[in-house]
Amino acid sequence: SMQHPVMRRRVLEDWNADTQISDKFQDEKDMLRALFDDPKVRFTLKVSSPFLSKWDFFGALQNSAPVEDAYNDAESSCLQSHLVERNFSFSIIDVYTKLGSKPFVAIGLTVLEEFDLLSKLELDRTRVCNFLEKVEEGYQAANPYHNSVHAADVTQRFATLIGLARINEWAIGDLELLAGLIAALLHDYHHPGTTNALQVRASSPAAILHNDIHVLENYSAMSGLLLLKGAGNKTNFLSTLSQADRQAVRETVIDMILATDMSEHFNVMATFTSKVMPKLIAKPRHSRKQKKSRKRAMRVSEEVRSSLGTLTEEKNGELGENNSPRACHETVEMEPEQFRNVDLTTEEQKLILKMALKCADIGHVTLETGAHQVWVQSLQEEFYRQGDMEREWDMPISYLADRQKFRSGPAFGENQLGFLDVICMPMYTAWVECFPSCADLLTNLIHNRRIWEVDAMKSGKNIFDLQEKDTGSLSSLSFNMDGRSSLGRQKCALQKLDKYSTFAIL
Repeated sequence: SMQHPVMRRRVLEDWNADTQISDKFQDEKDMLRALFDDPKVRFTLKVSSPFLSKWDFFGALQNSAPVEDAYNDAESSCLQSHLVERNFSFSIIDVYTKLGSKPFVAIGLTVLEEFDLLSKLELDRTRVCNFLEKVEEGYQAANPYHNSVHAADVTQRFATLIGLARINEWAIGDLELLAGLIAALLHDYHHPGTTNALQVRASSPAAILHNDIHVLENYSAMSGLLLLKGAGNKTNFLSTLSQADRQAVRETVIDMILATDMSEHFNVMATFTSKVMPKLIAKPRHSRKQKKSRKRAMRVSEEVRSSLGTLTEEKNGELGENNSPRACHETVEMEPEQFRNVDLTTEEQKLILKMALKCADIGHVTLETGAHQVWVQSLQEEFYRQGDMEREWDMPISYLADRQKFRSGPAFGENQLGFLDVICMPMYTAWVECFPSCADLLTNLIHNRRIWEVDAMKSGKNIFDLQEKDTGSLSSLSFNMDGRSSLGRQKCALQKLDKYSTFAIL
């Protein structure tokens, strides 16, 4: 499958996996070390460093300086009010540098304590902190986007989604919640800053190990869960759980991380809208607060659909300071009593967790415009670095990865619109229709889309032709209130929009 002989030599030199791997490696740790730490093959798992730019922003935030106690920073009481604030406009960038030498550890521990999981499940606090410290070290600070800042941001947003919808009070138990938080922490663990497609084209050790299937997601899950293996392992804080509980947590973590591969997006969406949405939406009785919250969610949902059409003029008073939408201050949390009689299967519980993680993973689109654009610019730099490597290796340059091409990259409106319309808008609309207390997710998303739509006009392309070409028929991607959707139509739309598979590294 190797189309580039030069690259093959650089990747697989002195690595005879076919004939010697069973004899050479005595256990899986030695195997992983040889596969992924060998400098002769490591380049496929690490972005080259010469391509630096001003968007090395998040790498500068990460501090790998050793500390005696990994959790000292998390003991500070001031962290609670900053990190567990249930606000979808909360930006991790604003506080990350204020959290001491191990901010990722502080965030992870704070979120776990927010749900009182250490006490409820009798988890060893020291081992939890050791685990978090090792995970933080496993995120590559050289990556402009896929680094520990991103992982902390996703974990905080995942906790906010669960907390605001009060999902932990009626839909899932403590074990499922713990598995969800572990998945959020590990979902891009050891991410190299390149796409699955490049790993497969390069026949990298990771691609060979995982048979070209969900390469980076499988690698993150495998290497992260190794930290939770063995009773004597100082990072294994699950050792106090029963074997059955440990296995259940492991299965949920793997399922959730694999679901973050964008190639699975339409499958997850179709299953969620056909199996979960009907149960959550078609409830006969609502309190006054619930009716108010659902009415507001429907209003925002209609605003989403209208924003997918033509470029609309901003209404008076709609924007606040700095051209960002005013926050909605009348958020009404759903009362868990509404859902207590909902009979969810184990698969449906996992679907809710998968959707929550997917919404958290690309949740920077729901931030205020300034923070959102920092993330997009960082992602663009990561794309460009891969394109630079592909050019050096005389390989075809991936879509959105050519820094020498005019307006090529995620940080241009004509490229963002397709992603927002096809992936983001339907997904967040479906989530809000199920959980109206999360309606604020859509406020900034709608505004950011309008900003990108204006930017797209700078490309000189006809915005309406662009929308028709990139998104096709939006009806094929719509998700109705009854939760029914056509998987076949979605797959057809995915084929038409194959170029957006580049976003699979998100």
